[in-house]
Amino acid sequence: NNQAAVVGGLAMTGPVITFAGLIMATAFFGLVLSNVPANCEVGFLIAVGVLVDTFVIRGLLVPSVLAWADWWNYWPRKMPEATRSLEDMEVWAASMDSIGGLQSCWCKCTRACV
Repeated sequence: NNQAAVVGGLAMTGPVITFAGLIMATAFFGLVLSNVPANCEVGFLIAVGVLVDTFVIRGLLVPSVLAWADWWNYWPRKMPEATRSLEDMEVWAASMDSIGGLQSCWCKCTRACV
């Protein structure tokens, strides 16, 4: 199901994209403290651009376009048949919450956390 794929993708990548965008915006806002007016302007514009990209483009626009225009998602191939239903994804998400969330799953899958 295309809707479930969009929701699942946003749920798994959303926090990472949000925190990366906030870190980048914070770094670029540091340029605003410069004594050089050009650095202040450029730092402000880049930081605002990063925030718009983080919250508006990647958080709202891309998921809505992917959900609305599902025929473009798998171009040039035909969309494969769904192997999971929305109910399966809800059960999976509930099980992730009960064992400590997606972070716990990521740690177990990659053995990155000690």
